[in-house]
Amino acid sequence: MKKIVLTYGLLSGAISGLLMACTMPLWKKGIITMHNSMVFGYATMVVALSLIFFAVKNFRDRHNAGVVSFGKALGIGLLLTLIAAVGYAVAWEISLKTVASDFMSMYSDGYLQQAIDSGADEKRLTEVKKEIEDFKVMYANPLIRFPMTMMEIIPVGVLISLISALILRRK
Repeated sequence: MKKIVLTYGLLSGAISGLLMACTMPLWKKGIITMHNSMVFGYATMVVALSLIFFAVKNFRDRHNAGVVSFGKALGIGLLLTLIAAVGYAVAWEISLKTVASDFMSMYSDGYLQQAIDSGADEKRLTEVKKEIEDFKVMYANPLIRFPMTMMEIIPVGVLISLISALILRRK
């Protein structure tokens, strides 16, 4: 089980990190915007974390005589999710230093533009600018940024783990 979880977890983390890095040039070209970035982001996570299903199926069919309980299947999925989340966060840290070095300014500009487009008055725009500055300070700290990044992908992994465990359990 350990080998399966580690192999599929590292592969899932690498895929999610690579897909994330590949989307950054699309954001810079305006193909991905603040409005649709969450759709692209979560779609790449679902693709990468779909390996949870295959890891549980592999364990059940090849290593456990065709049997796996809901709890064991869920455990495999959650461990794999944790490994993938670490890989995803490491990939984001690398991306911040390379392909996404201007991420914070792009994000800030997009967030401010959303406020302007929604018709925010001067008071609200001042509040938004303060929020942006506070976020920049917080996000500059890797001890805060790293777990924040992991928390982007973990809920997706938990959901896919639950679904996979429900589908693949077999007594």
